[in-house]
Parts: sequence; C-alpha cells; structure tokens
Amino acid sequence: MSLHFGNVPVHVVSSADAAREITKTHDLIFVNRPKCIFFQILLYDYKDVVSARYGEYWRQMRSIRVLNLLSNKRVQSYRAIREEETALAVKNVQKSSSSGLLVNLSDLFLMTMNNVICRIYLGRKYSEDTKKFKKILRELQRRWVCQMWGIIFHGLHG
Repeated sequence: MSLHFGNVPVHVVSSADAAREITKTHDLIFVNRPKCIFFQILLYDYKDVVSARYGEYWRQMRSIRVLNLLSNKRVQSYRAIREEETALAVKNVQKSSSSGLLVNLSDLFLMTMNNVICRIYLGRKYSEDTKKFKKILRELQRRWVCQMWGIIFHGLHG
C-alpha cells in the first residue's frame, strides 16, 4: 500500500514475504534516510552508522558494525551487564509494587536500556543523575521528532 505523509511517499508492507522481497530487489531505493539538520549536527554530518548515505562509506561502516560491534562474541560479552540491569529493574518493580506505588514502565525501560548502553560504551551508569539525564534524552527525542515532522510536512511551512 502506498500513502503520502505530507510530501513524503510512504510504502506499507504488510507481510514478511513482501518485506523480504523488497529488501532483496529494491534495497537501494529504501536504503537512505531523509536528510535533516538534527542528524547533520548531532551525528557528525551523517558520518554515523544510522544516517550515513548509501555508498562505500556506508558499506565500510556496516562491515565494522557487523564484524566488531555486533558480533556474537561481542554481544555475549555484555550479557552480565544486561542481566544485572534487568535484575535491578525487576527489583525496582517488586519494591514499588509491594509498597503500593505505581511504576512508570516507559521511564523504567528507558533507564534500563540507557544504563546498559552507558555501561557498555562509557563504562558507567548515568542513573545517578537520573532527572538531568532523562531531561536531556527527552529533549533529544523531542528535537528529533520535530525534525521528522519538518521533513514530512516541509511543504506546509509558511
């Protein structure tokens, strides 16, 4: 099914077989992300794994990511961190529920994932500064969403 979100054509694929076929035969059409100032500034002029344009640089980045960052051995080496942070999250839910407190699962999942990522890549958690860090993450998310709406509806700007 084809739709338009503002000026942006969007294709909806409703089955795994169709998605597999599209990625095999039409991969180059769908491989690039839209350009936006958010990615340009925050992600070093599209030089990261997420927003790099398809080409030789993208292929090299993908190779590095697959062979080094996301290899089975590397992912398994972080298992203890993932298990510790998951256990802490479960403990927080148990503690809150036994006290009759509500648990904001969105915040809990965000901080758990954030703690895992920060421990793996930065060597420490940032949940000590939870309020400040959450505020920064929410602001990044808000700015990204605003950029995406700007891309989708750029023809509507006054």
